[in-house]
Amino acid sequence: MKKLLLGSLLAASTCIAMIAPATAATNTATPNSAQMQHKDGTHKGPLSKINLTATQQAQVKSIHDKYRSQGKDGRQQARAEIAKVLTAQQRSQLETMKAEHKGTGEHRGHGN
Repeated sequence: MKKLLLGSLLAASTCIAMIAPATAATNTATPNSAQMQHKDGTHKGPLSKINLTATQQAQVKSIHDKYRSQGKDGRQQARAEIAKVLTAQQRSQLETMKAEHKGTGEHRGHGN
C-alpha cells in the first residue's frame, strides 16, 4: 500500500513538473490584448484621431510615461498636461469626440 501511494505521488508530481513550465511559458509569451495595443502602438484612442504633429506625439508619450503608474490622479494630471500641448482646434475636436462617446453609452463598465 505504501509503495502504491508513493508511486502515485511520484507520477503525479512528475506530470505537474512537466506541465508547469509549458503553462508558464505560454502565459508569459502571450500578452493580453491591452498589453499588445499599448506596446506595439496600435492603440486607437482619441488622440490618434486629431492629427498630432511628431513633436506633439513625443510630448504626449513623455507625459503618459511620466504618469503611467500614478492611477486616477496621474491620469487627471496627464490629461491636464496633454491639453496644454494641443492646439485650440485639437482640444475642441477632443471635446467633441468625448461628448459623442458619452452620448453613445459606450462605457467601459467600471461601475459607471
